[in-house]
Amino acid sequence: MIALIIALFVVTITGQAQSTYKSAIDLRVSDGYYDEVATSLKTFLSNPAAIELNIGFRVYGYIGYSWFNLSASLSFQYHFKIRSVAGLRWFIGGGATAFNTFSSY
Repeated sequence: MIALIIALFVVTITGQAQSTYKSAIDLRVSDGYYDEVATSLKTFLSNPAAIELNIGFRVYGYIGYSWFNLSASLSFQYHFKIRSVAGLRWFIGGGATAFNTFSSY
């Protein structure tokens, strides 16, 4: 798991960032409470405004018991430039997350 995180970090650093884009799809691996693997779709509605949809899952298992979490979130983001760093932007916004746990317990 640590090797995967380091590899993704290196690819991110060495990759050339795009200054502008309309939409993007990515895969996220984390140790979150309700999702461990998620996919995101982000699209810009206008130059500063974007929406992002995330759908993820996490599987738990112990002797005789298993859980499966399914989550979805939608957020609105307002992007603005960081003056001291060309090509990077901050964003503020808000949204909602919903998740459900399916269990054999």
